[in-house]
Amino acid sequence: MDEIIKNLETLEENWMHKTKCEKIEEIREALIDMANDMWDRNIGGDEPQIVIQKVNELMKKLKESVVEG
Repeated sequence: MDEIIKNLETLEENWMHKTKCEKIEEIREALIDMANDMWDRNIGGDEPQIVIQKVNELMKKLKESVVEG
């Protein structure tokens, strides 16, 4: 019985980690889309590639913190 509970807890942890990574990826894609949309509308700000680079750096740090935590 203890082994079953342990396996269930491991499955839950793996699922939560996967879910967090999927959410992080969704956030990254949304930010990139927003940067491109703002550029297309000439709202200004940095060029999309600069924004995308910053978003990717932020998402990498966020993913690392999820893996560590």
